[in-house]
Amino acid sequence: MDTMHQEKTITVYYNGSCNICGPEVALYQKLALENNAKIKFIDVSGSCPANMNQTTLLRQFHVRDRDGNMKIGLDGFILLWTQLPRFR
Repeated sequence: MDTMHQEKTITVYYNGSCNICGPEVALYQKLALENNAKIKFIDVSGSCPANMNQTTLLRQFHVRDRDGNMKIGLDGFILLWTQLPRFR
């Protein structure tokens, strides 16, 4: 992977009001912080980024990769896990 891609961030869209998703993502956030991972976490339970559908984001786990492609469900988890040493 080239240096330019290493500087880009992946973005995780999650439902922070979910009693399963919230605590799980909190663990991922902690690991990302401890490992200086380039991951941005956005809780879509209260509001949603412009041009995105909140209902869709709340239904399934979404992760935008470094190239802007959206990974949904298991594909999103796999992308996130590859960024966290404990899950590689």
